[in-house]
Amino acid sequence: MVPVDPVPVQPGEHLPNPNTANVTPIPMTRIDTTRPVAEKTKVFEEQYTLYHSARGLQVDVVDVPFIITFSATPRHPEPDANSRLVVTVRDPETLRLIADEGYHGIYGSAREKSITLYRAGRYIVTLDGRFVDVKVTMGTEKMNVPG
Repeated sequence: MVPVDPVPVQPGEHLPNPNTANVTPIPMTRIDTTRPVAEKTKVFEEQYTLYHSARGLQVDVVDVPFIITFSATPRHPEPDANSRLVVTVRDPETLRLIADEGYHGIYGSAREKSITLYRAGRYIVTLDGRFVDVKVTMGTEKMNVPG
């Protein structure tokens, strides 16, 4: 991980709606008896306190899937009103938005979320927050199917 200038969400920037059809997710369960074992490799972990600020990280993804997991803890006494976090993943050359997720506002109130990248390459990950502590972990996951 290399610290870089963050690319905060621009005022009025249109963030894609991740669920345009308003589909309710249905948990999937496996019925077979052999369960794959997920082997996780952590490559980065850090904690930041963001008031009205952003942190940028350049990420060189070699192994996929590459998973960026973050957990947000509001620092304001009324978290619903003032705390927020937006995590964006962008192409470093064009600054094109590749993925986004967050806490509060259009992203909902779940405090722990993740973004999964399926293509190797270089990315800029920006943590743009207001009155929030955020713990971010990045790593890869490989499935080992027994048998």
